Amino acid sequence: MSADCSSAPHPLDLHHTASMAPVLSTINPINFHNIFGGLIGTLACSFCHTNNNLLRCQPNAGITGDWLLDRYADRLHFDERNPMQDRCPYLDELITKVRANPLTVLAATDGSVPQSNQYQAALAAIIYKGHSELERTCYVSGRVTAPDMELNAISCAVRLAVKQANCQHIMVFTDSMGSAHRAVDPSMHSGQAFSLSVCRALQEWFKADVLHCITFVYIPSALWWDIHGEAHKYITELKVRVGHCKTDNSIDVLRSRAAHSSLDAWASMFQDRSYRGSEFLELQQPDRQLIQPSYLNGGPWLSTFGHSITEFARVCWCITGHMPIGACYCHFKINEPHGCTCGAALQSRQHILFCCHD
Repeated sequence: MSADCSSAPHPLDLHHTASMAPVLSTINPINFHNIFGGLIGTLACSFCHTNNNLLRCQPNAGITGDWLLDRYADRLHFDERNPMQDRCPYLDELITKVRANPLTVLAATDGSVPQSNQYQAALAAIIYKGHSELERTCYVSGRVTAPDMELNAISCAVRLAVKQANCQHIMVFTDSMGSAHRAVDPSMHSGQAFSLSVCRALQEWFKADVLHCITFVYIPSALWWDIHGEAHKYITELKVRVGHCKTDNSIDVLRSRAAHSSLDAWASMFQDRSYRGSEFLELQQPDRQLIQPSYLNGGPWLSTFGHSITEFARVCWCITGHMPIGACYCHFKINEPHGCTCGAALQSRQHILFCCHD
């Protein structure tokens, strides 16, 4: 590392990427894929050509007014989580009722992202009518985030459900309502291709019959409830190693990797006293590990003291040992009062930390 860390670009400063745009636009799609790898939910060339290729999956998908939620809002329902509700008895009563309806198809979905990097993420979808299982499927999908995997599972379930005969109502049971909402949102996001697939399938299905409708039902994953518990068991039994071949990555996974890489670089730079400042106060976490800089959740210092502007200002003086602290004025022979507002002769770091009551 260079001794002059102040001249090095900050790891979180991404403004320089704007200069890369002309370069990226000259890369053909094949070379772009070889350089940047697979991206689930988008096409590699979409980096250079916005989302025109994605929108070919569904005409007018990106035009406000033609979105699924704009045209068929009355046929899309979300049975959200209610903190005041005992969910299990409600779900038991609900599934008993819908199983008795011969025109209702049930779909249980789940995704699994192993903690170990040795295994690929996987999804499962099981289709039922009444008590009979009609179809089940599961497959792996490289390295993606949990929301990506849940969205993929919902997309798979919807595409299977709309193909079932004598079906007027589809009920999708999922433990990720965020992914359920994203499934019918065609705007740009990680996993957009899966959302476009859902929108297209439902749009054609809704057009076929005015009675067709779909409901997404929230299932707490900890319940291991009924058909959703079966989907969870089915998917956790599937373990496929990553292997030596290239695996797909979602946009959110790449963002996460970039963020962690930036944080690692920032933590490394922070070890250099010329970067962080020779007077910067080293603080420890409860486990005695040194606090490292981070932007997550406001960072370790702001998240602790940010509730009070006055308190946070004094903490900044103390941690940095910088102006307007009296000891700093004294060290640099600045013609300002060296004493504290509480009456102490010198406003030092130790005084602010342990003695001052102002």
